Amino acid sequence: MNKIPIHYLNQNNGTLNLRRFCMGEHPAPGQKIGVHRDDHYIFFLFEEGRAHLLIDFQEVTFQPNQVYYILPGQVHSRINNQQANGWFLAVDAQLLPIELRSAFEENLFLQQALTLSPESFSQSLALLQIIQKRNSSSVNRSLEQEVIRTLLHSFVGIIACEYNRQDSLSLKITGRNKLCRQFKSLLNTYFKELKSPSTYAELLNVTENYLNDTIKKETGFTISYWIRTELLLESKRLLYYTSMDVKEIAHSLGFADHTYFFKIFKKHVGISPLTFRNKNRE
Repeated sequence: MNKIPIHYLNQNNGTLNLRRFCMGEHPAPGQKIGVHRDDHYIFFLFEEGRAHLLIDFQEVTFQPNQVYYILPGQVHSRINNQQANGWFLAVDAQLLPIELRSAFEENLFLQQALTLSPESFSQSLALLQIIQKRNSSSVNRSLEQEVIRTLLHSFVGIIACEYNRQDSLSLKITGRNKLCRQFKSLLNTYFKELKSPSTYAELLNVTENYLNDTIKKETGFTISYWIRTELLLESKRLLYYTSMDVKEIAHSLGFADHTYFFKIFKKHVGISPLTFRNKNRE
């Protein structure tokens, strides 16, 4: 294929898709099975059993009472949930206020499955059950949608609070941490166009040295590392899942000179782009 397929929620299911999955069931009609991206958020809430998902070349395993989310644009395959019971929720980004989206998007590291406290799990489960019931109602749909939106914000808010609580246990929330999150938000948006650390510093109204020192102290890595990591991840996605040639991939990532992209990839991945493609397709 020439590009990674994108699953558009509003083309198939409107702005919200909620369902419960059970052990041993087959994929729901129309559900994406192969590798793809989504233009929306996905949340999983696991009740029983075990499941796993391949996301951006990493396998994530889920257990009971855990929650997980997938961001728009992340590359993944359909979850293997034949040995698990739980809930699948797909949400249009426009349904979520910016403060909730920021809680999930402004993390430089790949998100991990999170075990909820019994109280938070119980509340989250109850909210999904209510949303499912009200979403099937045919009475006064306009008013009902406002109720559903409020319930949805409550569910996502609980999950956001739990992830923030986990972050605060391992990382003291400081001005430096806030700056890291702002940098990640910019990186998500502009990594193909902006490759200079000084440009990100300028957009954040700080000096390049200050931004670099801050990022390194909080994450252990420099600005250049994170810019390069984002570019290499996207290039691996395109090499593995599409038939685009190296020159096309380089240009899609904003490199005017594809030989420069080739050198960067080989230097930091250890093999050439074509070797990576052939090795991982064997």
